Amino acid sequence: MVRKSLLMACDDNKTTKETIFHSDQDSEYTSKEYRMVLEQLGLRISMSWKGHCWDNAHMESFIHTPKTEIVYFQRFRHLAEAIAYNMDYIQFYNGERLHSGLGYRKPNQAAAMAV
Repeated sequence: MVRKSLLMACDDNKTTKETIFHSDQDSEYTSKEYRMVLEQLGLRISMSWKGHCWDNAHMESFIHTPKTEIVYFQRFRHLAEAIAYNMDYIQFYNGERLHSGLGYRKPNQAAAMAV
């Protein structure tokens, strides 16, 4: 599932040699197979050291946000439902939610202005 999600994200977004993939140290992200996929896609790998979540504060904040806004308040009946909730949230996060760090703009707006 993690590999499939990564491939889907890369299909939906432009990646460059500067694109960074940040994750934690869970086994699905540290496996040899997964790291090979990241390298084949040309993604730079970023992983916090154990106990040092501030290594990549922006990404840690993003990971924390859906947990506190939807995941902790839902009881998913099955994996497909959890995936659907998370996909909807990411669409909301990037397309609708205003971000103070972006001057109260949506991430999609900020990305379009950066090009």
